Amino acid sequence: MSTLRPNEIEALRRDASHAAPARGEAGPATGIIESARTCATCGYALRGLPIGGDCPECGASTRIPEDIDHPLSLMPLPTIRRLKWGCWAAFWGMGAAVVLIVTHTWRIFPPLLTLGALAAVALSWQVAVRLATPALDLPQAALRGFSRHGRLRIAVQWLQLGWMAAAVAALLGAIIGGGAAGKEPLVTIIRGGTAVGVAGLMLLALLLERLAEWARESSGEKCFNWILWTLPLAIIILIWEPPATRLGIFLYAGAIVTMLLYPFAMLILARSVGLSVHHAIEYELRRERQQERRERFFAKVIQPHVADRGPGGAAAAMPQEISLAEPVRKKKDGE
Repeated sequence: MSTLRPNEIEALRRDASHAAPARGEAGPATGIIESARTCATCGYALRGLPIGGDCPECGASTRIPEDIDHPLSLMPLPTIRRLKWGCWAAFWGMGAAVVLIVTHTWRIFPPLLTLGALAAVALSWQVAVRLATPALDLPQAALRGFSRHGRLRIAVQWLQLGWMAAAVAALLGAIIGGGAAGKEPLVTIIRGGTAVGVAGLMLLALLLERLAEWARESSGEKCFNWILWTLPLAIIILIWEPPATRLGIFLYAGAIVTMLLYPFAMLILARSVGLSVHHAIEYELRRERQQERRERFFAKVIQPHVADRGPGGAAAAMPQEISLAEPVRKKKDGE
């Protein structure tokens, strides 16, 4: 899912053949920024500003780089690896939380044990989300909400604290015991923390959908988009506990499938980001081989022709790119 509007893409295409304008000038681009993107430097909202101008908050250029649509596999290798381990940490954290919730619901283990483990997983989940949503100093990352001052990324990280509050309150309620009257404050914390955590999961799905688009993973992108539309309804159905009718069983089964779709989508994304690491390594190795071929070609073909220039001849510098294509042979007369 691209975050650029058609007029911004058209302005980017018009700017591709022009030199970068001086600071303070709008350049050849026309129109205003219609997408809800922010400045990559300070996080200032850019909607409504002239395309190609400067940020009024920090003065940084708002021009969209020509390589803004490059996939994740063309980014620096440390950045891709960081996202890879973050996605895997988030996947295993969510998987552990789902297993513990199921075991607690069906009373497979003592409640105090499962709630204690759930509180520990909720704590590790905070770390996993921060690993999966790092602050990246790349224009491609800033466009998708992963900048240092990205409001979406910051909101995602802080809203996950709701799960921690709900898990600790549930554990304290199991330890204290007693009647329901003494647990009313804890029940309120559990409900409020769950609501805040669900909001965090919705925003996390939106951020990971953009990451899936960056990694060119269409299946994961569709899964996260489906989660954005169905997760609130699934949670309402699970809290409502529909009656044991055909419709109720169908709704309950659909809600369970929707909840399990989240870790499945994260698994798809983690594997895709891992493939981006392999593609980035292959790309670097290919560039190194190309550079070695250019150096050999320069040493064997170009340099011998300039060695006879005499004492005053200037040494030839190896060009960055050398065409190795064979010359076209002219046809002889009669052929």
